[in-house]
Amino acid sequence: MTDFAAAKIKAAAEQKPLLLDFTGSDWCGWCIKLDKEVFSQKAFKEFAADNLVLVELDFPRGKEQSEDLKAQNKALAEKYEFVGFPRYWCFLPKGN
Repeated sequence: MTDFAAAKIKAAAEQKPLLLDFTGSDWCGWCIKLDKEVFSQKAFKEFAADNLVLVELDFPRGKEQSEDLKAQNKALAEKYEFVGFPRYWCFLPKGN
């Protein structure tokens, strides 16, 4: 998911933790490597589908994004004191 508010609602409804992935999906070498070697693998996808609500907070350099999505991602980066890529946060279902 990319909509943090919707992901929080889903996580609460399904009683699953949120995993926030702050990524530079089209330029960050470590982000690309982690996606290729972990997030895109069948075992992780199956685990995540059963146990997590995944939220991708992307800061691309070459991909188009809506202004709302850019604003949301920037606000979350500031709120969670983002300092570099890749960065991950895991929250309880209610967003704590």
